[in-house]
Amino acid sequence: MSELSMEIQATVYVGVLSGAGLVVIERFAGPEADLRAYGVGDWIPAHTLAMGKLLLAYRDMVGEFSDAGARANQSPPSPDLRRFESDEIRAQGNCLERGELGGTHNGLAAPILGADGIPHAALGISAPAERMLEPQLEEWTLELLDAANLISENLKHGRSYGK
Repeated sequence: MSELSMEIQATVYVGVLSGAGLVVIERFAGPEADLRAYGVGDWIPAHTLAMGKLLLAYRDMVGEFSDAGARANQSPPSPDLRRFESDEIRAQGNCLERGELGGTHNGLAAPILGADGIPHAALGISAPAERMLEPQLEEWTLELLDAANLISENLKHGRSYGK
């Protein structure tokens, strides 16, 4: 993951759901890391981040969704919008969120699958919005999916995901 961070010059995260939020469990800061970036152990309302939305989309699929605004002063999307977003995220296999970190950054996330084939964590990239433009976005999406697939395979076979 540190290699991915250095290659794309952006911050790379791993996060897991905790109730209605996402907890950052690993972070590799890019060279332009924003001081407002999330740190390991931070809890963020899941519906505000690409990683959180991705994991909620899969949790919705197995019927475990709970109110995403429960621990924050932010309202979660309506159930109809959530269903549409969840279907779209699952169909794409990744999630793009424009406006993370108070609107200054964009986030991109891919699932990290457990041995059961269900996403238990997400691998995410956060970069200044002006750097995450369409030509770059396609390349980063492929790199992120490759990295998430490699982590998933390593975990499936009982190997460390590496740093």
